[in-house]
Amino acid sequence: MDFVKKHKIKIILIFVFVLLMIFTIIGIKQLLYPDARKDLYGHRLDGIEEFAVDNNRLKEVSGKLEKEEKIEKINYNLSGRVINFIVKLDGDVDLITSQSFADKILENFEEDEKKYFDFQVYLINDVEDSEIYPKVGYKHKSSLAFKWTN
Repeated sequence: MDFVKKHKIKIILIFVFVLLMIFTIIGIKQLLYPDARKDLYGHRLDGIEEFAVDNNRLKEVSGKLEKEEKIEKINYNLSGRVINFIVKLDGDVDLITSQSFADKILENFEEDEKKYFDFQVYLINDVEDSEIYPKVGYKHKSSLAFKWTN
């Protein structure tokens, strides 16, 4: 007991320091690690269950487009509200023809789906020294047509 009486202030300071360290570690953990109970996309995907866009539907769309003679292969991906298509062209195709494939992709979706989802189309080919490709087209849900970049 004499030790406690002699070092009463030191013991209180150590106890307060330990409590501060515990609260600091808890605060840093909450800051650095997200809450696993919350949805990854937050409220951005509200209403997605109203649309019948899934991998089977995207497979149908890519199957229709692969019948085109200038398309070698199409890969697709649905990530949240973004639908990605990677279109591998057969040989050197002119730019206007290749960009029309993006419009053909949109023809397979209804108007309300076009207003909900964003679309990205990547145009690539096997020609090594192509001045045109690769090209990326992006259509935001509020826009009417694709915007193209290199």
